[in-house]
Amino acid sequence: CAEEIKKHFSLIGPRVIGKTSLNIARRDATLAVVNVGSCDELLDAVQRHHDIGVTFWVGVNPCRVELDSFATHADIIEWNNTLIDIDPIRAKGTDATAEQVKKARQVAEYLITSLQARGCQKPPVIFSGNGFHVYLVRPSVPITDENRAQCIEDTAILFHAVVTKEISEKARALDCKIDSTFDLRRIAKLPGT
Repeated sequence: CAEEIKKHFSLIGPRVIGKTSLNIARRDATLAVVNVGSCDELLDAVQRHHDIGVTFWVGVNPCRVELDSFATHADIIEWNNTLIDIDPIRAKGTDATAEQVKKARQVAEYLITSLQARGCQKPPVIFSGNGFHVYLVRPSVPITDENRAQCIEDTAILFHAVVTKEISEKARALDCKIDSTFDLRRIAKLPGT
């Protein structure tokens, strides 16, 4: 568990400034939002709040330090990642079967092959529990009020440049979906928890 969290934090942790938001939730309610600035702080927070039925979600881009609820676009202060979330299509509230996970992996591999064919480095991929998160890691861009709208627009442009019609069709053919929530304030389930 700790190794998976450390690997994930190396992707989503602040590189320059800010904190990473850790959202702790039960099925229908957010219990707490904790801001962490280091992997040790993240591990401590998970240990302190670990409970059966609790799910941990982390922001994929750093936020301002004093955040006490889910981040808005105005809270994100650094753009490091765009997340591509690939999941098998299944009944709500059910876990993916081994066969469904295999199909989601095929979509992730197809996406990675497509990126590499276009000259990109192989992106980090993390198993999300039911599917896969492909991280488009970029040089850090500090976000200010002056460039926030452009960063939001650029995130959408990047997502649509990567998730082409061909890749979307491949996902559908394998009974998978690519989540269209790709914005700066995106949260993702913390692997290993």
